[in-house]
Amino acid sequence: MDFVRHVATWLAVLLLLLVTGFLLIGLVPVANDSDESNPDLTRRYSDAVNAIDHLQDAERSTVNASSRSIFLTHGEKTKNAYVLIHGLGNAPKEFAELAQLLHEQGDNVLVLRMPFHGLNGLDMQVLDALTPDIVRDYADEIVDLAHGLGNNVTVIGISGGGTVAAWIAQNRADVARVVLISPFFGIRYVPAFLDPLVKNALTRLPKFAINGAPQADRNWMYRGVSSNGVAVYMTVGQSVFAMAQAHPPAVEELFVVTTAIDAFVDNRWAQRLAAAWRAGGADVRTHEFEKALAVPHASVDPFTDPSKRQLVYDQIAAWLNDAE
Repeated sequence: MDFVRHVATWLAVLLLLLVTGFLLIGLVPVANDSDESNPDLTRRYSDAVNAIDHLQDAERSTVNASSRSIFLTHGEKTKNAYVLIHGLGNAPKEFAELAQLLHEQGDNVLVLRMPFHGLNGLDMQVLDALTPDIVRDYADEIVDLAHGLGNNVTVIGISGGGTVAAWIAQNRADVARVVLISPFFGIRYVPAFLDPLVKNALTRLPKFAINGAPQADRNWMYRGVSSNGVAVYMTVGQSVFAMAQAHPPAVEELFVVTTAIDAFVDNRWAQRLAAAWRAGGADVRTHEFEKALAVPHASVDPFTDPSKRQLVYDQIAAWLNDAE
């Protein structure tokens, strides 16, 4: 019995030390000095197409066939160009259906694969190389390209892509409208005040990735978790939140969509960001799908119930029509 008590005591001490160490690591802020946008607009349609063709050619040797970028064009610059940004660990195919719907209404659509996503082997370990600067550069690049595709640029992002879309909304005044779908700023079931600590700790601790079992019907995306991926997108998201407290968003027409049954992201951050943007003078609409509708976090994924996807599409279409 004494042995059991001694073991229990030492385990409790070890746990306390681990928690204390985690908190100490998390309490020290991580430097985040590269928030500035660096626009380099592509004005001509032909230049945008050539750049996109080059990106797609480069993907053929390194990217899983089901995970590659999607570009739907009418062969010339259109009134509107849509940029769709998939979630962390996901791929452009997540937005394939919405991209087709937008294209059918007469617009050019670009779903550019995020850096280090969808690579052959679908190993989440590759996300160890991701940094906030790379994500921000991607955000600038996709908006720059879109200006060669349409006179008015609309950005729609989901989950981690919603985080990127929020950064665009805060920084790119050359974008007409932005839609955030279940944006990722904090982790569900983690108290909001701990999210910055979690972000700081994950940034400093050794990186790890856990690959989940592959699924044949979802062969375009990574399965599992990447500590660095979570840390990077939380860093970008928290920087957006800090900027929103200091000055208004660059984009004035914004739509934030959340779902009450979201099992992954903390909707409170999206609500606070919307409130901060409104306080800055932006036209911000929000919509949360109630629990009874059972709209999941991955609301537009191909594996999601089509009726749930349609609910999201209808909300976005209604807002876009009102915003025009």
